[in-house]
Amino acid sequence: MGLRHYIDCQPENTTHSMLVRVGRLYEVELNGFISDLNKSINQGSNYDEGFFSDSVEDITIKYEYPNVNWDDVYTISMVDLRDLMLEWKEFINK
Repeated sequence: MGLRHYIDCQPENTTHSMLVRVGRLYEVELNGFISDLNKSINQGSNYDEGFFSDSVEDITIKYEYPNVNWDDVYTISMVDLRDLMLEWKEFINK
């Protein structure tokens, strides 16, 4: 499927675009999400049930080790999502 599927921002896809939704997170929330993913990856199981934040309260993000279920629309590996979020964080901090 490729990462383009997760970050596609074409008009018909903006409702579910992961990058659009990640872009709503404050930096402290982004860091917490990355930290949760790292903990899950390192312990080899779900660190928590999922990620919860007021910034993305309209979607459900569930941890299903080794994947993350994003609003029952996408399933992406925790490693890929963490790496994508780290790249996003680097981009917004430039």
